[in-house]
Amino acid sequence: MMTPTKNKKGYKPLCLRRGRPESRIKRRRRKIVLLRSSSTG
Repeated sequence: MMTPTKNKKGYKPLCLRRGRPESRIKRRRRKIVLLRSSSTG
């Protein structure tokens, strides 16, 4: 997932987030799900 050496511009997780707003929503959803499962479990 994280391969800054492969990219010439040194891709970073921040750049990806800025370019893809969908990934942000997915991440948030995952966090919420994790929190819910941890609180219920």
